[in-house]
Amino acid sequence: MPVRASIIALAAACIAGASACTSTRTADTVTFKVGGMACPNCAKHIAEELEEIPGVRSASIDFDSATARVQLDPQRPASRESLDAAVAKWRKEHFAAKEDPECLDPTKREELRRVGR
Repeated sequence: MPVRASIIALAAACIAGASACTSTRTADTVTFKVGGMACPNCAKHIAEELEEIPGVRSASIDFDSATARVQLDPQRPASRESLDAAVAKWRKEHFAAKEDPECLDPTKREELRRVGR
C-alpha cells in the first residue's frame, strides 16, 4: 500500500475510534504568577501548600521569576480556583504572624505586610 493510502487508512481508523489511535495523556502543567514572597523560603512553603491539594502531583515555585509550576493529576486535576485558594491561604497565615523565624529577608517581609502584600 502506498504511503499516502496508509495515512488515509490510519486517519479513517482514528475517526472510527480504532485502538491504534488511543493516546495516553500526561499530567497537565499549570504555570502562574505568585506575588507577595519575601524570600526563597516563602516559595518553598507555597509549594508545600500546593502539594497538599488533592489532584496536584508536584509543585515548584521559582522565587526569582515569582512563577509557580504545578503538575496536575490527569485523572483528577485540581482546579485553578483551589490552587489560587491555597496561595491565598498561605499568604493570609504567613502575614498574619507577627514574625517568621525562617524568613531570610525580614525587612522585605515587613514591607510586604505594610502594603498589604
